[in-house]
Amino acid sequence: MLCMEVGEKLALAREYHSPALKQRDLAKLLRVDTSTVGRWEADNHIPPTRLTAIATLLNVTEEWFFDKKDTPPSAARRRAIDNDASPLTSPQPVGASGGYAEIKYAGVVPASTWGDPLQVQDTRMIDKRYYSDNRFLTTVVGDSCEPSLVSGDVTLWEVQRGGQPHGLIVIAEREEDHACTVKQYKHERGRDRLIPINPEFEEPTATNGFHIAAFLVGVFRTEGIERSWYFPGGLRPEHFRDLQPQLPMYQKVLKPSEPALRVAEKRRKLR
Repeated sequence: MLCMEVGEKLALAREYHSPALKQRDLAKLLRVDTSTVGRWEADNHIPPTRLTAIATLLNVTEEWFFDKKDTPPSAARRRAIDNDASPLTSPQPVGASGGYAEIKYAGVVPASTWGDPLQVQDTRMIDKRYYSDNRFLTTVVGDSCEPSLVSGDVTLWEVQRGGQPHGLIVIAEREEDHACTVKQYKHERGRDRLIPINPEFEEPTATNGFHIAAFLVGVFRTEGIERSWYFPGGLRPEHFRDLQPQLPMYQKVLKPSEPALRVAEKRRKLR
């Protein structure tokens, strides 16, 4: 019996993903053309520079693509959990310890226009320090929150329970159909607004209003230089702009603190 090639496994992992991804869906997440994904599958070749991002998005190990076995992706995921080898276990400070926990994964959430309602159908592994019963992961798609969030970022959210998360990056749900989108929330002059961070985009409209479902507390980025941001009080666009350059690049979870904020403010004044 012939074993599946890399391209066949890539196609299979797309189909096993929850929800299933078409070539064009995976292409959007990776910010490549649909024809590029088709070529990878047809030529049985995944570029090494893309392998980590693809494995993370499809929730399998990199080794699974080359193990010369016909093991389905679901079994590979289970093995990753048993071995603490999920791609999402890497975003943590160097030398950190403490084990991992299984957290809810709600699939793809759009950062462009309104998209499908959130559906928790899967799980991922995450460092226990960032786990909470009222948190979940998604993958962001779209460009309206650039440069803070880029398409393909794996994002950690905390369910909103009362209060107004003014200035935070949030998932908003439209009242009429529960469609969702990622934007910065602001309450100005008695009006609730969803602000695209990318100035090329306009504010989304919601005829019957919207409510805040969750606010952003963590980002795991594997595209380009691997890096992460984490702030339990909620992430704002300025966290990505001001805090990232001040901290060591090898430290993959950046925790904003009062001293770091003071240093950032001092450096801005000196420019």
